[in-house]
Amino acid sequence: MQKLYLLLILLTPYYLSFSQVGIVNAGNGYINVRNTPSVKSPVTDTLQNGFIIYSIDAEHGWLLVDYYKNGQYLTGNIHQSGITFLNSFKPFAKKIINDSTICLQYNDTIITITTGVFKKQSNAVQYDNNSKDIIKSVNGKTVYGTGGWLPRRQYTQISLQTGRKLTTLNTNLLNDLFEPVLQATDAFITNYGVIYLTASNSDAAGAYIVVWIFKQKGSITRQVFRGE
Repeated sequence: MQKLYLLLILLTPYYLSFSQVGIVNAGNGYINVRNTPSVKSPVTDTLQNGFIIYSIDAEHGWLLVDYYKNGQYLTGNIHQSGITFLNSFKPFAKKIINDSTICLQYNDTIITITTGVFKKQSNAVQYDNNSKDIIKSVNGKTVYGTGGWLPRRQYTQISLQTGRKLTTLNTNLLNDLFEPVLQATDAFITNYGVIYLTASNSDAAGAYIVVWIFKQKGSITRQVFRGE
């Protein structure tokens, strides 16, 4: 039985949890990042309200977090009182249409995600100089989701429709993200209309979370957190 249990663990894909993704929402408009979980610890950085973090660990009201700033992935400690986690916002209802399509809906706002088989001939694939099997980049970008192997599946389109207005994500927000997991896709909306679309994806090796942010004025950005 122990051998079977270990085998199941090894075969189960590793996913990051969207419940660990939060935004800075401090009363004074920002939060301090510190070396250690203590108000006496030196401040190493400052994050403004709306900044996205990924919580690695929590202890006595402090969070050890990863975040991306100025082109770098950084780690530090912040107080939990200044963070609102995405799953505290209003969730979209989701319906998996088939193996390739999911719809998420909140009132008259509908997000539709379609995926498909990765087509090598339609993507610029660069291999590692020391191995013909290891992928260095796809479309000139870092590869998310494969652990270095040739992708099997990819996003083909993500659209957001509110009433008669339809917005489709630019391909540069999709074309380096692979092995999408529709079952691990969720969306949330804040009281002020910002939508966070999250997906926890993996092929059992290259786990990552991507968060797309749809703001009221129409801008769309994203943040990616890679598992270790």
